[in-house]
Amino acid sequence: NNTLQTLKKTAGMTDITGSGIVITISPLFSESLTGEPIENPPPDLLKKLINELNSFGAEHISINERRVVNHTVIRDINGTTKIDGYGLDDYPLTVKVLAEDPDMLYSRVKGSGLEDLFASENLALKAGKSKSELTLKAYDRPLDVQQLKPLKD
Repeated sequence: NNTLQTLKKTAGMTDITGSGIVITISPLFSESLTGEPIENPPPDLLKKLINELNSFGAEHISINERRVVNHTVIRDINGTTKIDGYGLDDYPLTVKVLAEDPDMLYSRVKGSGLEDLFASENLALKAGKSKSELTLKAYDRPLDVQQLKPLKD
């Protein structure tokens, strides 16, 4: 039972609380200033953010209360960036990141080129240390394990 609970926690199937950082993503310049409509963040940019966070020591990530797990799908569908089918079209986007060492994670995010990368897409990325414990909701979609079969001894 303990092993099952550990595996569920690792797979993102349970709510989890811990210390970490909060990243907000919002438009850098308003539509009236640029003369162009504010667009959704490109899926590749969000994937890059997730990859960077993982390389910086992130253990658990959620975007707008949607848990990011190994098989989370982030893509553009008809001009709207979606995470597992849920649209990310309202700003600001909130990215919660739990880590064993949130101070180091914060320092690495601030020292990386992520802010400049987002600025090139007219998006402001602001990272901040959370003063209280963060709670990430469990991944709420079924896991597709059709390809898995029991190992025969």
